[in-house]
Amino acid sequence: MDRNQNRLFRWFWLLNGDDTGATLVLFPILLTIILGLLALGINVGLTYIIDAKLATAVDAAAFAGVQALPVSPSDAEAYAYEYAAKNGIPAENVEVEISDDNSEIKVIATKDVDYFLAGLFGISPGLVRKEARASVKITTTNDAAPWGVLPEDFDKGEEYVLKEGGEPIYDGDGDPIKDSDNNPVLDETPLAEDWFGALLFPGNEEDCMYRGAIRFGYQGQLIKASRYSESGPYTGILSVGDVVKIRPGLMARTEQGVKDPWDTDWSHTGVNLAIGACNHTPPCTADNYVEDCLRVIIVPIVEMISDDEVRIVGFGRFFLEEFDELHHRAWGTYLGGY
Repeated sequence: MDRNQNRLFRWFWLLNGDDTGATLVLFPILLTIILGLLALGINVGLTYIIDAKLATAVDAAAFAGVQALPVSPSDAEAYAYEYAAKNGIPAENVEVEISDDNSEIKVIATKDVDYFLAGLFGISPGLVRKEARASVKITTTNDAAPWGVLPEDFDKGEEYVLKEGGEPIYDGDGDPIKDSDNNPVLDETPLAEDWFGALLFPGNEEDCMYRGAIRFGYQGQLIKASRYSESGPYTGILSVGDVVKIRPGLMARTEQGVKDPWDTDWSHTGVNLAIGACNHTPPCTADNYVEDCLRVIIVPIVEMISDDEVRIVGFGRFFLEEFDELHHRAWGTYLGGY
């Protein structure tokens, strides 16, 4: 019998013989392993229960809070704390954030977890964190700009074309070709046949009212017009599902040879009037603006249903950035709402 076989034989003999000493050595090791597994199972279960409780609480709080947006962010915050408490999460464990444009609420809840037997294994207490967001979508407005934007996945903070135009045509020297009124001649890029995004709201048939609706919004322009004439039985209210006529053409000018720029380029002057009306200090930007600034506009999101009609499928809030004269495009930064 070689040395290794002899060692193996002695080991089996110890196990089958007087194993009192071996048991005393193995018992604390096995007990530690058993307790560790038990603690792990309890801690995993405890974490799951607390995680589920926090998730329920923040979902309920966010849903309750968003009901008050965008009108009353203070009420939205109060409702969020109230419903978190109703679901067992006290205010000191809850954080509520309202977006700058009052269109979204975020609720965060946290809770420290004292793990079972954690100290024996050098494990520190854990922190469970859950958050939920809810945003309000605009379904009705009395303040729409007279443009329609086709649906897409809008990203907050990104710029989008609100009224289409075209690409300038250049001469052999690389200079834009101009017409008799010194306007760039465009290779037009309509959204549909002869439609560049302008909408014909009821009661806004006159081109000057289209320009006014860019500045004041639909109802605002109706109210302004009623000072001078009967505007008709129009509320200025638009809702998702409404069908609206389109305004064909670029809405660039009414007739050749008219020298007053206020009467020759409705889109351009409407945008400039809205931008020029911002007298806030510092001037409003897409990142920092006063809520009732005329540069903050609501634009219908639409789908074509015929050659001359669109259906409103939503509304988006945009910050009016500029009018690009060369391409005859109006640009705005998406703020949310759709």
